Amino acid sequence: MTTDKNLRPSLDATGFKPVGFLNEISDIEAVTISLLRSWCNGNDEQFEMTSKLILYLGKEKGFEARSNLNELCKILFYRSRGNFMCHNSDCYCIGAHEAYFANIILALANEDIEEAEILASLFLDTNIIGNFLEIAKTFSATAQLVNKSKLNIRSPSHLRTQIQ
Repeated sequence: MTTDKNLRPSLDATGFKPVGFLNEISDIEAVTISLLRSWCNGNDEQFEMTSKLILYLGKEKGFEARSNLNELCKILFYRSRGNFMCHNSDCYCIGAHEAYFANIILALANEDIEEAEILASLFLDTNIIGNFLEIAKTFSATAQLVNKSKLNIRSPSHLRTQIQ
């Protein structure tokens, strides 16, 4: 990863480079990226997101969604081949790593296991892909449920207030 003199990720870092915009992707991909970003923004946003998930999905499914996202993030951020990178919650563009993750979740939502495996192999070692995809499959069902519970998920401000 490339860093600037203040040790912040450089915009030249591959996973951080914008590859699209939230208004260009499917609703499930937008929900997935929103949940991922909320999780990455620290304890306060994690708490708010968990509260919303419990409100939308009920206590059991809400905590299950939180747990699954936590496990997926542990794998992405601590076990991937390189540094997994996310944009801020209020950003309209999508980074390369976020796009890969959202595409994996979308593929699993569409029952396309082979596509999800291919995408996961781009940044995970083969010995962890099975576990990752098992958790991601459950998480894809969550993304679908959250998607059905909202009206507008295209704007980052709506993403933050509705999903967190």
